[in-house]
Amino acid sequence: MIKKYYKRFFLIGILFLLIFITSCSCSNNGYKTKFAEDAATASEDENLNLIKWVNKKLNDAVSAEIEAKKEATGSEVELTEAEKLQIKKDAAIKLIEDYTNYDVVTNGGKQKYQYREVIIKCDVEDYKKLIDKAQKSVDTDESPDGKWVKAATFVRSCTDASNGDANSLIKDTEKYLENLDEKTDEELKDLNLNDIVCAFGLKVEDRTQNQETEPIVFHGKTAGDFFSHLFNNLLVFPIAWLIVHLSKLFGGLYIIGLILATILVRTIAWPIYAKTNDMSLKMQLMQPELSKIQEKYGNKQDERSKQMQQMEMARLYKKYKIGLGGCLMPIIQFPIFMAIFRAISRIPYTIAYEGTIYQNNWANEINSKLFNFDLFEDRTAGTGQLIGIIILMIIVVGTQFLSQWLSQRRQKKTQQESQADIPAYRRQAYEQTKNSSQSTMKIMMYMMILMMGLFVFTSKAGLGVYWCIGNLYSMAQMYINSKTSANRLEKIKKKL
Repeated sequence: MIKKYYKRFFLIGILFLLIFITSCSCSNNGYKTKFAEDAATASEDENLNLIKWVNKKLNDAVSAEIEAKKEATGSEVELTEAEKLQIKKDAAIKLIEDYTNYDVVTNGGKQKYQYREVIIKCDVEDYKKLIDKAQKSVDTDESPDGKWVKAATFVRSCTDASNGDANSLIKDTEKYLENLDEKTDEELKDLNLNDIVCAFGLKVEDRTQNQETEPIVFHGKTAGDFFSHLFNNLLVFPIAWLIVHLSKLFGGLYIIGLILATILVRTIAWPIYAKTNDMSLKMQLMQPELSKIQEKYGNKQDERSKQMQQMEMARLYKKYKIGLGGCLMPIIQFPIFMAIFRAISRIPYTIAYEGTIYQNNWANEINSKLFNFDLFEDRTAGTGQLIGIIILMIIVVGTQFLSQWLSQRRQKKTQQESQADIPAYRRQAYEQTKNSSQSTMKIMMYMMILMMGLFVFTSKAGLGVYWCIGNLYSMAQMYINSKTSANRLEKIKKKL
């Protein structure tokens, strides 16, 4: 009995394993930053955001120092602008050092998120250097329509997945880091302390909220570390490694590595597609007998007849060896394609951080440019990039629509062939029952195409290129399959 069903048990086990390793880390409870903690207790009337919070914290530090000196001396105290700036600098350093709640970020010490090292050893240290060099402390713009508030109150959605304002403001602040010690006071005159702290908050927000920005790394320090990142270690990291090293083989061109890796991974997954196609061919062979059973019990609604129909259909499925395994095959492909998506999303962020586990410098080792179009950037990187993303979106939507249309056309042809021996009156009844389901499938197809277009519009350009390659590959796959289906059908007949 066990031998008889071992394949079924094995496939079910594989499915559960794939679901397990595909699942993301459990969400954390608690506030990841001091601002989030304070914002949770703020009143609605206060309308607190990160920018207001930073300005208030720095101004309160000065007020607290004045009150302390007033109590100590018993008289009014006036501070010079230089003294106020220094007080705010001290407060700013303390603020960014204590800003992140690391216990929550690392999921209670389980190290699900490794950004703790990057924030402590890189971000905090870099921003402390900027704070030390700040020439002034002026309240950051708190106007609701201002760039800072828009960046701080940004909410990711289907149509806006990238916080372009935040990325731009962080870049504007961090540009001072290059040769910072060599810069003169004149060159640093616009470096504002409040802006530095606000930019730090935006950066930590991106670090702790957006998993797709994490650099790709193999997690294997301990057995627990390995198994808690199983999906990353078994699929995402190997695929990313393959893309990068194929790119290096062809002059560092990311586009070449992306094309070759996509073709290679999809070719490796071809047996899964072939198994699914075999199930379709078996269904085609089984259709005449299935129609006879459906006609036999079509007007019988009693419980006994329903049971007999189910038994006959079960015997028919067993005869043609159609089981759960064939249905699971398309699901098994999902983790593979999800891994490619994750790899492409994270390669642009995979840079080396000194003193952390992130040592790969892949983003700087390959050329992401295709003419003036950058595959590492999204539509917010400039007008030219926006135009390129729109063109890419149109190509992806077009190839996806064509792929779906060809697939439906092939299914219709296969269906007609499978019903060639079925009487016309039975075919008509079968068509009537399928009309409603086909219209539903069409709506789903159009929705999927629309969603794919939105994803391309809101994501890094490399993702759109990957989908375009995938659509073209799928069409080639269908063409090859259509040419070999006749021979495959004969082989299946002989086995049955």
